[in-house]
Amino acid sequence: MNVKRLLLLHLRTTLRESVFALVVIGFLFWTFINNEGVEAFLKSKSMFQFYALFTMMMVGYAITVSLSFAGFMKRKASKFYQLYLLLPEKPSRLLIVEMLPTFMIAILSTWGIGILLHHKASSPFLWLILPIIGSGLFTWGLGTVSLTLTLQMSNVKALNAVLFLFLFVLVRIPKYIIKELGLATGALMAISVLLALIGPLALERINPEKVILSS
Repeated sequence: MNVKRLLLLHLRTTLRESVFALVVIGFLFWTFINNEGVEAFLKSKSMFQFYALFTMMMVGYAITVSLSFAGFMKRKASKFYQLYLLLPEKPSRLLIVEMLPTFMIAILSTWGIGILLHHKASSPFLWLILPIIGSGLFTWGLGTVSLTLTLQMSNVKALNAVLFLFLFVLVRIPKYIIKELGLATGALMAISVLLALIGPLALERINPEKVILSS
């Protein structure tokens, strides 16, 4: 199998199917970041790291869910993923290769948002390292967990609707935990690391029978 050609094919397909979603998400977050009130959250190291990490995680969350939905639904409806179970390669390896373009776009987008926040705050670059690591782990873990669940569930539309609604719940969190920034940042990092560990393990142990029955 030519992995390079497969990756390029998935990248072109992902970009073609997701241009509109990327434009909308990009516009919303650009507007959000350029809000004058944002600067109040970027003055100290603890505030910057929490705010940047949280915002970058939300960008990764939104892009991963939106990019993977349309193409995934088409392939699952056509029973495409059942073919993976018949190939000599491990299904988890093939699925990760398929998702890599989405991961790349999502992670690069989160880092781009982080750089914009860093530029807006005129903060030391070292402040940005923790948000970069945390958002990357979160996006990777979220993507693999989401893929594992959607492959084994029949009602994928309902799951994705819940994921999108969950995004709006998450954006309200800072209002309630902003007073404990150190604890909040640590909790976000712990969630990111946990997802990054659980996601690949769950994908590795995916149940072929559930994949077939859910198609």
